[in-house]
Amino acid sequence: MKNPERDTHTTENTASPTPDPGGLSLFAPLPPTIDARLVMDWRKMELIVYTCLVAFFILAAYGFYLIYNLTYDVHQLTKNVSELTQSVSGNMVRIANNMDRISINMDGMGRDMNIMTNTTISIQRDVWSLSQNLGAPMSMMNGMMPWSNNSGPYPGSPGPLPYAPPK
Repeated sequence: MKNPERDTHTTENTASPTPDPGGLSLFAPLPPTIDARLVMDWRKMELIVYTCLVAFFILAAYGFYLIYNLTYDVHQLTKNVSELTQSVSGNMVRIANNMDRISINMDGMGRDMNIMTNTTISIQRDVWSLSQNLGAPMSMMNGMMPWSNNSGPYPGSPGPLPYAPPK
């Protein structure tokens, strides 16, 4: 009985392309382990590429959504600015009149501040004069008190500040 695996005369076409003269051929079949490894590597690469494509499409859709919302918000902003501009331009005369009144009131407040400054200077001079008149007798009485450590005459405050009118 013949062994079919050992039979070299089969009817199938098992001829491979003719090898290179150097012994290397581009069309020579690869050993099964290398072929299986290449298929596994190819599948891994497909998985990575397809995952990256899905991620890219998701990010592109989200970017489109963000840009769409930004343009909508800018459109709303331009409408609001347009309405505000029309409102302000219609009330500009009233605003100018109010600014004139505010300017007049500020001038009056400046005059009132000058009056208060002069009054404060008068109060300062009067308190200094009072301090000079009562300082010596009080200094003597402070020397008689047990908690006092004032050994010399009452020094008093320096003189009043000179008045410099506002410019």
